[in-house]
Amino acid sequence: MHVKTLTMDSEFQYLDQNSFREVYSTKAQPLAMRMYIEGIKCIKCVKKIESLKNSVTGLANFNFNMSTQILDIQLSHSGIKYADVADALTDLGFRVIPLPASDGSDVLIENEKQDDLVRIGVAGFLAGNIMLLSFAIYFGLAGNLKLFFEWLQLALYLPFVSYVAWPFYKGFLLGLKTRTLSIDGPMAVASLLGFLASGYHLFKGQGSLYFDSLSGFLFLILVTRFFQKQARVAFLKFLKPSALVETLKARLIKGQKYVQTEWVRTDGLKISDEIQVRVGEWIPTDGILLSAEAYVDTSILNGESHYKRILEGQKVEAGSRLISQQAHFSVRNIGIHTSFGKILSQINTQNSNSSTETLKLSDQASQILLLTVLSIAVGLVALGFIYPEVNYFERGLALIILACPCAMAFGTPLAMSLVMRRSQQEGLLLKSFGALESAKKIKSIFLDKTGTMTSQQWQINSWASLIQDDEAKKIILALESVSDHPVANALRTIWSNIKINDYKSFSEMEEIPMCGVRGHFLDQEYFFGSTLLFGKKYFHLRRNGVEICRFQLDTYIRPEAFSMIQNLKNQGYQIFLVSGDKKNEVLRVGQQLGISSQNCYFEMSAQQKADLIIQTPNSMMVGDGANDSLALRHATLGVAVSGGVDLALKSADILMLKNDLGLIQKIFSMSDLASRQVKRNLLIALFYNLVGAGLAIFGFASPFLAALLMPLSSLFILAFTWWGTQQ
Repeated sequence: MHVKTLTMDSEFQYLDQNSFREVYSTKAQPLAMRMYIEGIKCIKCVKKIESLKNSVTGLANFNFNMSTQILDIQLSHSGIKYADVADALTDLGFRVIPLPASDGSDVLIENEKQDDLVRIGVAGFLAGNIMLLSFAIYFGLAGNLKLFFEWLQLALYLPFVSYVAWPFYKGFLLGLKTRTLSIDGPMAVASLLGFLASGYHLFKGQGSLYFDSLSGFLFLILVTRFFQKQARVAFLKFLKPSALVETLKARLIKGQKYVQTEWVRTDGLKISDEIQVRVGEWIPTDGILLSAEAYVDTSILNGESHYKRILEGQKVEAGSRLISQQAHFSVRNIGIHTSFGKILSQINTQNSNSSTETLKLSDQASQILLLTVLSIAVGLVALGFIYPEVNYFERGLALIILACPCAMAFGTPLAMSLVMRRSQQEGLLLKSFGALESAKKIKSIFLDKTGTMTSQQWQINSWASLIQDDEAKKIILALESVSDHPVANALRTIWSNIKINDYKSFSEMEEIPMCGVRGHFLDQEYFFGSTLLFGKKYFHLRRNGVEICRFQLDTYIRPEAFSMIQNLKNQGYQIFLVSGDKKNEVLRVGQQLGISSQNCYFEMSAQQKADLIIQTPNSMMVGDGANDSLALRHATLGVAVSGGVDLALKSADILMLKNDLGLIQKIFSMSDLASRQVKRNLLIALFYNLVGAGLAIFGFASPFLAALLMPLSSLFILAFTWWGTQQ
């Protein structure tokens, strides 16, 4: 595509003046700017916008978010012009509105919605009056009064052919300019052709008038498109990862006694509101701990598989999970303003959807159908001039109206959006619909051992004690109360029912780095630390230098891992276990999971894992977002089950939001659901268009009937897709 050179007449020349760059860019990112793109109708519009990535030189970053209609661009150096990008977008037929660095698109989206409603209101008023006049004529009105009503219909239709139908003309002309067929074409052709034919017949004094059917057709199309657009915006906003924190619920504390609570949406909370979180629940906001202390699992934020101790007055981040007793927090940030929300908001779930194989198939089918319909319609109209005694013209007009690929073009992205929404509800965050397409290709599945097949929680093994078990546990917990070490946090979680009231009077307590903790109680010196025996790590409690308790602290294989692996093997997938652990440990876990020894890889570095994935085509890597990031990035499909969200979302295609390995099987079921629903939509749209085309070609569908049936097809696809993706 040729991009025009910036001239003094460029509408956007001001964007490249320093005074304006200060408004539209920031000091942190002086070469970045955001633009609101008005006029997005379907996925083809997104493809046209994204085509500028290769046609405009000097772009370091170019990302379009279909849900907000915001384009984020970043120039590679200051010599590139923002106006070049804006002018190129204008040439494609879109309206470009540069956004100040502090503004969003919500107001602009609302303004565009208001413009659509005004156009619909005008169309409804005119179509209603034209229809009332037509009823009088249909029921026998004759003479001069009939002629007056017909001319009045013409007058009322003039705003239709100019103002109401303008978006269709614009889209049709844009398609001609870019040498592509636009779904606006049939509406534009039908409006103009019907108007010219009706005007000719009216001046001639004989022949059919189509003002009523055309006005009703265009009005219903506008209404249908409006609801489609609102549905698309709603679905895509839900698909934004930030929606995970925008729609969370929280227990709002009512009153000062911390007794009464009520569930509220977090987007309804205010700063300094007090909320209650119970054991096992996710903390929904950034906040300050009001309780004496709390223990939280921060693995989804930072990849650490151990627990963190929070004291009164300290900060806690949304996305942490409370693993100790009930706690109260003061709200500091909510929604996308939380640390978790900012991380999730960096992901654009729509960026790569326009290049998926499914959309390419749908687009090709729509183009073929559109070309076929227009070709046949032109032939019928031509026959109408040759054989005026046969209603070929009306048949051609009905065909253009009825056999439109709108349902086909809308059905595929709608199905994709709803399946992505369903996946998110099930606990799978998809970066793009392409992840589900990739799942269809998978033949080999590589499973990381540590933190993936094994639990991030700990268990006690080989326990031996010379004193009562509970007494030993109380002493150890009392000593570890001064430590925030992962081992201390793990023990506090495992023994959460143990109270240390009897041992709170420990004195001279000290944590010795890399060794353990010690303290005095009733003139006795206690020490808790670890040692290696026969190659295994043991923890021991000593009193006055004499060992009185010894045990091992290990992770364990997740219970759901066994059935998950067996089910995947039954479906024909090759299962592999990869780990950086020692050979004996990996083979032991592999044997327990039913994975053959030749499929177990041990003592592997992050790079070696990535190399193994690269050498294995059609592979899925399941691991955490930290040490498996390279392998996740190189796999056909990367699935992060744990680890830091930021790194996981940059490396993987899918992030599991729930600590459940059964979701791995859910990926394949969601992939099958998406494939089935897209095929159903295409078949239904194709069947409708074939039947509708047959009715129109052979004269069984008038333009008026076609005007009623055509919008109903899109509404049916909308309802059918929603129903199908809920099964």
